[in-house]
Amino acid sequence: MGGGAVGGAPAAGLRGEGRWCELDWQIDGCERAVGVGVDAERIITAWSVDHLLAWAGAR
Repeated sequence: MGGGAVGGAPAAGLRGEGRWCELDWQIDGCERAVGVGVDAERIITAWSVDHLLAWAGAR
């Protein structure tokens, strides 16, 4: 398994023995978003289905 794009760091989601865990990636991403002050309204996967469909229909 290869490293990430930044300075050879492991790709997001790689833990321990090169095993990839989707939940690790999700937790890391949530922590990063909170740490930099990203509001949940800016995270599409946090939207309700109705909100997502309204947003997509307006494009």
